[in-house]
Amino acid sequence: MKVNIIDENNIVVFLFEKITIDFDNKEKTLIDMKKIFQKLKLKHNLDIQGYYFIEVYNDEYYGIIMTISKEMSNYFSVTNQVDVEVEMKENVFFLYKIEDYFFIEEIFYDKVKLYLYKNELYLKIKEKVDKLFLYKIIENSAIIYNDTDKIINLGKEIKIRI
Repeated sequence: MKVNIIDENNIVVFLFEKITIDFDNKEKTLIDMKKIFQKLKLKHNLDIQGYYFIEVYNDEYYGIIMTISKEMSNYFSVTNQVDVEVEMKENVFFLYKIEDYFFIEEIFYDKVKLYLYKNELYLKIKEKVDKLFLYKIIENSAIIYNDTDKIINLGKEIKIRI
């Protein structure tokens, strides 16, 4: 679990691979969310109490990214009380903003697509890749999880040539 603390009210949590949340089972979801909030509280010394709005982005190749926003409310003035509203983002895929594509080995050319959008290069995984290559993509990129369809629709596909 990787955590990006934007400010005291906004957090992005990256749940890579093995950490999953069963959103079809409400009771299990609550247990999983409680575990995540406990880790945030213990490992990052965050004051976790109040009302939170959580957006969940689930990519079949990467895993889950959650944006957690603390909402100001007078109803949750009791300490140690947490309430969450979870919104699942449907039909999501992640893009990877990269500087160049030279780290992509020839055997993976048919498993990814490249797009140029506003003079930035984005990689999209189009079929399952091995973990080592996925790690290499993550290491060489910034993960884009929001409004990725806009980049694909308005960007230009770039062909990788040998």
